[in-house]
Amino acid sequence: MLLRLFSFLVLFVSCGVEVGQPPLEFQLRDIEFTIDSSRWGATGSLSSITCSKDADCVGMESLCSGDCNAFCAQTSVCHVSAEFSLWQEVVAAAQNPELAIYEPEVINITSATVTAVSNTLNPMPDEMSLLVAPRTVVDSQGDQAVPFWTLPVAQLSSSTPLELLDNATNASSTVELQEFLADPNVPFNILAGGRFAVEPGQMFPTGSLTISVSLDAVARR
Repeated sequence: MLLRLFSFLVLFVSCGVEVGQPPLEFQLRDIEFTIDSSRWGATGSLSSITCSKDADCVGMESLCSGDCNAFCAQTSVCHVSAEFSLWQEVVAAAQNPELAIYEPEVINITSATVTAVSNTLNPMPDEMSLLVAPRTVVDSQGDQAVPFWTLPVAQLSSSTPLELLDNATNASSTVELQEFLADPNVPFNILAGGRFAVEPGQMFPTGSLTISVSLDAVARR
């Protein structure tokens, strides 16, 4: 009986049938973005101009040398929105060569943190998100850029790592990022996008903020 069992196992392996491999844990570290106020080239505060439509605010966007849009707010005064879009290329197998050999079928993100490496930015952005896109997309407003995490802007002033998956919305929206990670040899972009809303009397942003994003994941076959 034992001899038969042994012969069967030899035949099973020799026919090229693979036994299930254990999960492979891996990390992506130090995906950094720097929001520098010099990109807008604007200083001082915003003057108050009354308006009844967006066209009344035309020309105010020239206060910025970067991505700024002027619009008529509900308060009938012109506001300026200063926007930013940053990107970093990611190749999972470059940081984790074992992934290329493992050839994962499923990848699950188990932890994700964002840390303020340095921060002199004032004020902080009104909103900020992380997005994922093919490597050819470098604009967070692009059609193929898919948001997957909302960053806790108010808490980024601290250098303490913040767990992003504690937010229920973030935890349920990781599927887009996991799909890009499914082929670890294919480069893709992670983008950081957001904006500052500048109202009359408010200062344009000054200083800079550098954040670092890291994640832990598990690959399965």
